[in-house]
Amino acid sequence: MKTFLIIVPDGGMLFEAAGIADILMHANRLHLEEFSSARYRIDIATTQPHQVIHGQSGLNLLADFRLVDLDYTEPRDTIMVTGKGMNEQENSAVVDWLRLAAPHARRVVSICGGALLLAQAGLLDGRRATTHWRRLEEMQSHYPLVKVEGGPLYIQDGHIWTSAGVSSGFDLTLALVEEDYGFTLARDVAQDLVMYLRRPGGQMQFSRFQLLDVDGSGPIGDVQRWIQ
Repeated sequence: MKTFLIIVPDGGMLFEAAGIADILMHANRLHLEEFSSARYRIDIATTQPHQVIHGQSGLNLLADFRLVDLDYTEPRDTIMVTGKGMNEQENSAVVDWLRLAAPHARRVVSICGGALLLAQAGLLDGRRATTHWRRLEEMQSHYPLVKVEGGPLYIQDGHIWTSAGVSSGFDLTLALVEEDYGFTLARDVAQDLVMYLRRPGGQMQFSRFQLLDVDGSGPIGDVQRWIQ
């Protein structure tokens, strides 16, 4: 069984952590005849003094643990940070814990702005990494030792994985399942959850061309649509 610790900041988008946990739990449910126990054990941790994680939507998530109560020396398969906190005190708590825990983990993973916390902890120095497209310049300017890339949905560099914004964490999680248990399981999880195993279109974070307002009629609109 592989242990999966997800550190969730307060005030963020909770569907990232919830969706990732659902993907991993679905991997547990498929092809049960091949394993005598669950493939993943998923734990949710919060930096808050209580175990309630408040989401920006107004919904709440009950964490399994407070981060301060977890032993950083415990061997873990994967540590994932799903975003950046609302204040520096919360961010510093995650960074300090990561510095101590990372040497004991097989993989360290970030979603969206969580990459900035990995960078602050020094885990991305000399490595390729990505984050949400709105934070790319911030990460490059604050952490010049990081090889920041703005195109891919996610990047693996050694045992460190980083991903772009929000739902790209689902793409990354499917890639982790594939690395752990093979293509067939990852494909079957994606099919059941009606997801792309690998998104088409070069796996770019987004296309600015799709955000253009095209005139609905006339020769200029026709030319704009043809160019796109």
